Amino acid sequence: MTARRHILLTLLALCAFATAAQAQLVFTPDTWDFGTIRETDGRVSHTFTGENRGNTPVVILDVVTTCGCTVPQFTKRPIRPGEKTTVKVTFDPANRPGAFTKELGVYSSERKKVATLTIRGNVTPRMKSTEELYPVDAGGGLRLSTTLNAFSYIRPGQQVQSAIGYANTSGKTIRLELRPLESSGLLTVTAPREIAPGEQGSINVAYLIPETDPRYGTLRDALEVRVDGRTNGTAIVTHGIGIDRAEAGTGGQNAPKAQIIENIIKFGPVKHGAPRQERTFTLSNTGSAELVVRAVETNGRIHDARPRTTHPSGQFLHGEGVRRPGRTGFRRADRFRDDRHQRPAAPDAEAEGDGHHRRITTICGFRPRAAAGKNIVMYPILEKRLLAEGIWLMQVLAPRVAHSAQPGQFVIVRVDEHGERIPLTISDFDPAQGSVTIVTQAIGASTRKICSLDAGDAFADFAGPLGHPSEFVKMQPDELRKRRYLFVAGGVGTAPVYPQVKWLREHGVAADVIIGAKTRDMLIYTDAMRAVAENLYIATDDGSEGFKGLVTQVVEELVEKQGRHYDECVAIGPMVMMKFVALTTKKYGLKTTVSLNALMVDGTGMCGACRVTVGGRTRFTCVEGPEFDGHEVDFDEAMRRQGMYRTQEQRAAAIEAERAAGHQCKIGLDK
Repeated sequence: MTARRHILLTLLALCAFATAAQAQLVFTPDTWDFGTIRETDGRVSHTFTGENRGNTPVVILDVVTTCGCTVPQFTKRPIRPGEKTTVKVTFDPANRPGAFTKELGVYSSERKKVATLTIRGNVTPRMKSTEELYPVDAGGGLRLSTTLNAFSYIRPGQQVQSAIGYANTSGKTIRLELRPLESSGLLTVTAPREIAPGEQGSINVAYLIPETDPRYGTLRDALEVRVDGRTNGTAIVTHGIGIDRAEAGTGGQNAPKAQIIENIIKFGPVKHGAPRQERTFTLSNTGSAELVVRAVETNGRIHDARPRTTHPSGQFLHGEGVRRPGRTGFRRADRFRDDRHQRPAAPDAEAEGDGHHRRITTICGFRPRAAAGKNIVMYPILEKRLLAEGIWLMQVLAPRVAHSAQPGQFVIVRVDEHGERIPLTISDFDPAQGSVTIVTQAIGASTRKICSLDAGDAFADFAGPLGHPSEFVKMQPDELRKRRYLFVAGGVGTAPVYPQVKWLREHGVAADVIIGAKTRDMLIYTDAMRAVAENLYIATDDGSEGFKGLVTQVVEELVEKQGRHYDECVAIGPMVMMKFVALTTKKYGLKTTVSLNALMVDGTGMCGACRVTVGGRTRFTCVEGPEFDGHEVDFDEAMRRQGMYRTQEQRAAAIEAERAAGHQCKIGLDK
């Protein structure tokens, strides 16, 4: 009894010691309101005072800000119990008009967040110069606000319009002439012929496609700007895409879906004087409504399909046999069967092996052949499609994975028996077909190997599904249908967003989607997302498609300015994008879920590379995620961890380039 009492007293003493030894840094107050400040007055500062109310010294390791406009100053001198310290925060209002709220995280030497400081206020904007408001010098004293008007989709009978600001900075009246360089015949321009000194105004441009004479494909107009009969090369360019008017009842699941089986046609070496070579592509309708092919566009030239070509759902528009020398199989584009989820079968394919391999032959038209002593491949690539530069979609035959997959999960793939394990989020899955879709961007040595595979090739390993499914999958249907979701997708992160939005749509839940990219050419899944999302918003850095700016600005527009209510936001994309989306939604109290799949390496929790701090606790992305509460994720730590293998990737790329050039290392450094 004495021994047990002794042990108990020892444990209580240790607990008391641990509690007493806990350091506590308190800032009073921890929020400062600058009130209204003028942009012209320059930087403003405030000093926060904190006190160590714990029993052990505290060292401030870092103060992390949410914006480069906010700069902290602090000391790393140990703060003993009862002592005070200061953190000076300086805010730069330059080019940041309007209300602002900035948070600063105070981290101790134990790499734990010990305090949060907040500054807020409102910036009165300065008067901008004419050069800032009208940055384009068109010559002769004329300045323009921009020279590009990018309209998105233009439907018959629905006019779209925009305006380009102008200002005459000269001391005389100037004559303005807009001379057509390229014309669609559908652009209307309203502009003054003469502009007085100091005058400011707008050049109005508008597209209107007549309902009686629809136009399809790219519409582009270019207008040369001439001032007093002279030009300095400035041209105003407008463009858009003519499409059909949206018909009621064709959205969502009841809609056509065009799919090109192979969108890259390889001619190989073409010699001068060689006979004419022809190749074909196959277009299929995998939707549930009639698909109308209006036109085919090549290099800006529109070739009308007259009379219009209609195609029922679940059928191919065109079929052509394909034979590739040296491949382990063949594919043939034939007609779909009644079940639109089935892939075309090769009528002349013979069954080989057991029943599983026979299913491969019947459904895919893939005839596996094994070399002596080799097993028949198990994970053939059914389809490969280029989505954007360096980004490839692959549809892989993996029936067991397809039957078990849920939104939010991932798979681990290996190109061959010597390949690296690569975790990839599931972008789509079809249990009826037995296929799983993945999207890969060629960044490192292993992802470039994956992207080098073609339809008919196969993965050595395709393991999954792994990770926890999205939280909404486990919700009760009645509770789920009451919720409204906002998805924010960036870059390749758009691919794993699609199955989540698609799943919600199938269960009667509305979801708005924001897709962000650097430029229009880097956008992926826009058409597929438009079919399943309630509303789709596109943001590009250069304004080439949709909103010009960041996805966070679109979030602010929807939530703050338009008053949209969402129960949860899901953000998937680059780490820095998810960080700032989480910071944006935090000020609205909007629950935000992020996916940290980019951190994973091994995918089983054994390597520890995917460690991340969530809510002050160490979590493992691959076994406890990949989705976490975005407001609790330590993104700065996650981004540092993400860059751990950059040196190894650079070395692997250099070795790969040397091998391609014929270099052979004599001392084994390329192993």
